[in-house]
Amino acid sequence: MTGLEEKIRNLIKQIEEERRLADKRAKQLYDLITGPGLSAIKFNSTVSDVASGLTESTSYQDLDLTSYTSANAKGVILVARISRVLADGNHIEPFMAFRQNGSSVSLHAAVAATFDNRSGTSQTFYQSGQIFVPCDGGQIIEWKVQPDSNTIVENLYVVGYWE
Repeated sequence: MTGLEEKIRNLIKQIEEERRLADKRAKQLYDLITGPGLSAIKFNSTVSDVASGLTESTSYQDLDLTSYTSANAKGVILVARISRVLADGNHIEPFMAFRQNGSSVSLHAAVAATFDNRSGTSQTFYQSGQIFVPCDGGQIIEWKVQPDSNTIVENLYVVGYWE
C-alpha cells in the first residue's frame, strides 16, 4: 500500500466516523424533541408575544411557558425576531439560542444572521426564524442572545406546542 492509498483510507475512516457521530447526535436530538409517546402538535388559537418582559442576556435564562401550553407539553413551536443596531462599516453575526431547561444541547440556527453595514449611516437590521424547542415537565425552556446583550429580542411568539 502506498502512502497516498493509506492517507485515502484514513480519510475515508474519518469521514465514516464523523457520519456515525452526526447520526448519533441527530437521534439524540430527535429523542429529546419527541420523547416517548408523542401524540399531537397543537397550534394556539391566539399567538402570544412573550418578548415584553425579557431582558437580553448572553447567559441562559429560564422562560416559563405554562400559560401558553398544556401540562402535557413536551416542547414549543416559537417564532422569534431579533434586531441589532449597527454602525457603518461594522459586521456582526447575532443569534438567539434556545434549549430545554437543564439541557446542554443548544438550538440556535433558526434565528441567526450575518449583518454587514456598508450604508454610510447607522442601520437597524432584523432577522426572524422559527424553531421547535423541547421543554421540561414544567413547560420551561432556556434562551439567550449572542454575541452580546445589544442583540434585541423584538418578538418571541409561542405559535403552538406538542404533546
